[in-house]
Amino acid sequence: MKTDPNYPYVSQCQNGGCPGGNYQPPIVNTKDPILKPWAAKHIQETNEEVLSGKMSIPFTSQSRCWPGGVPGQLLFLQPMYFIQAPKQVLMIWERDNFVRRIYLTTNIRKM
Repeated sequence: MKTDPNYPYVSQCQNGGCPGGNYQPPIVNTKDPILKPWAAKHIQETNEEVLSGKMSIPFTSQSRCWPGGVPGQLLFLQPMYFIQAPKQVLMIWERDNFVRRIYLTTNIRKM
């Protein structure tokens, strides 16, 4: 998703600090055609809460210390490793030692 052009986002805050301590959270462009109407509505509500000061940062899994998803997790500049085995692929992030397991079989119990 793209950020709203009316609210420029500077991502270096994630990667080493904000110059002058000025942090503008990302405001998503809810008119992005990839969004389903229900998702655009939800994101617009979140944008409004952030802009009004009711919420300091928009909800993201990582803002709540939950594991990030793909492709968002791939945006961080720290090393990441893929290990492929016959029945699964492991994605390992050096940043927080998070491991994502992708099973290549429908029957997990046989592993």
